[in-house]
Amino acid sequence: MKSRILLAAATCLLGTALGCGNNGLNSESTSYQLSYNGCDTGEHSFDSVEKYCDGLRDEQLNHGCAIKSRKQLFNQNCSGKSWPEPAGL
Repeated sequence: MKSRILLAAATCLLGTALGCGNNGLNSESTSYQLSYNGCDTGEHSFDSVEKYCDGLRDEQLNHGCAIKSRKQLFNQNCSGKSWPEPAGL
């Protein structure tokens, strides 16, 4: 699990090192793969920050996995966007 979270963090850091925008992500290609307790999101790549943020929020795409890790990446990289709250709250 930690290695996959580190992979996602490394992707974000690489974007920052390349000077690709204020949020550390570039608009050319962004990807992640997260796992928690044996539940894996699968690897997902996107060609824009907008699609990356939409992907992080997509429960079906991510098989309902690694919700806290996805939300953490979302909060770090998707400023101005909101994370969906569960129904009934």
